[in-house]
Amino acid sequence: MASKPGPKLKTPSLFAMGFMKRSSKKAVNNAADISADVEQQTKPQAEVPCPGLTEADNPNVVQYLKRTGALGGGGRSLPIIAKDLFNRLFSKLAIKKNRQKVVDIQIHEWKWRNDHANLLVFSTSCQADQSAISKRPKPCSDCHIVLQSKAFKNAICRPIPSDKNIIFVNRRFRNPLLGQIFARTVGVREIIEDEGALSGKYNNQVFNGLLEAMVTKYEKEEHGVHMQNFYYAPAWEEMCHIT
Repeated sequence: MASKPGPKLKTPSLFAMGFMKRSSKKAVNNAADISADVEQQTKPQAEVPCPGLTEADNPNVVQYLKRTGALGGGGRSLPIIAKDLFNRLFSKLAIKKNRQKVVDIQIHEWKWRNDHANLLVFSTSCQADQSAISKRPKPCSDCHIVLQSKAFKNAICRPIPSDKNIIFVNRRFRNPLLGQIFARTVGVREIIEDEGALSGKYNNQVFNGLLEAMVTKYEKEEHGVHMQNFYYAPAWEEMCHIT
């Protein structure tokens, strides 16, 4: 008589034998984090605008921008360009069109441009975007060339002229259009354009008295103080009574 087969023995799985381990949720998350880190490392660096040249690159940059009204620099001088084009001094060019041609050529030869509003200087061939490799992006290679150039170093080392000598600044570096816009924004255009004041009809004491009154008025408004017990300059009061 045949014997009955014994109970079936279950073959142990590889997991039970310890050759493999079931992946836990924590392990899956760790693997995802590692994958994200690798992706972040291989991802190209973000592009950021070139910050230009600032006082952080050379303290004289701010001094230079406060001294000059020029919108750029680094080109040949006007006398040299005029000599090459017309074989004459720039000051001796009688035709306005020829003088403007010399100025235009100099502008196109500029190696840098000035941003007075933000106290920055940029190379005219500035690389607008570059890789961000530090907390403060460094100037691009073209701006760095300007920073190291002899012409730029000479320009930024010139001292700011005194108030009495500022009148001798070249007229080309004065921008009357921007001056008019600024005068309108601060509400003093009428004062500046007053023919009587500019021609010397009223003496300096009167004009200074008016300016002092305006400055004081704005200061009081900023501090929330009214104009009680405020006295105008005697010269200004006298002129008001006369007119």
